Amino acid sequence: MKLITKICVACMACMSVIACQKIDPAKLDGEWVVTEIRGEKIEPSEQTPFVGFRVATGEVYGFTGCNRLTGMLDFGQMADGKTDFSRLGMTRMLCQDDVYEIPFMEAMGAAKVLKMDGADGFVLLDDTENVVARFKKK
Repeated sequence: MKLITKICVACMACMSVIACQKIDPAKLDGEWVVTEIRGEKIEPSEQTPFVGFRVATGEVYGFTGCNRLTGMLDFGQMADGKTDFSRLGMTRMLCQDDVYEIPFMEAMGAAKVLKMDGADGFVLLDDTENVVARFKKK
């Protein structure tokens, strides 16, 4: 019984360390292309959405597949894995053939958690830890 208790305590300690791992915001600097939105793989093209981060100035920018994004982010909060893209500004051009903008913006709006995914990627998760989008370094 003592062994089971020790194993449980060790597992909980490991889980808390993993859950509390900090993200180095400097690793996010640059542009990231979306590779998947809500489980749907995205084929790279000129219309592929991306997001870019200028960590030193707190800026975020990007492309939805049609329109441009711009805004500011709290990279201190992002270092803790939390994110909020709800305050981004966006141009409003009409793009009749665009297939990515609506799902991309819905995924960005639902994102509450950012986790690094290997050395050259990150994922955005919603409040129930479901992956809403995957990105890789451009």
